[in-house]
Amino acid sequence: LLYEAGMEVYTARAHSAVRFVPSLPEHTDTHRKRGIMYAITDIFPPQYRVLARERLAEYIDAYLNTYRSGTVLGNWVEQRPIIHLAEDVRTVFVHGGVSPNVG
Repeated sequence: LLYEAGMEVYTARAHSAVRFVPSLPEHTDTHRKRGIMYAITDIFPPQYRVLARERLAEYIDAYLNTYRSGTVLGNWVEQRPIIHLAEDVRTVFVHGGVSPNVG
């Protein structure tokens, strides 16, 4: 169900309005100002929402524990550069991009 919901969100190009989290905090004014309207579990049929929230929380914990400091992958990621400047092609590579307000 999580995979199908994720595919539906990206197919509909709604990824800026939906977060892949079990639920949004109760005070969502900050989220709404940024255009975030739903948690991924909000698009599930009501009878599956509790189970989806539980499974997604488990997946998130497993992911974070995999890349946590002190783990093989966590240590590897921490030793990688966070930015790469390819001077020969005048390009900067960063995870997540660069704000248009920079430079």
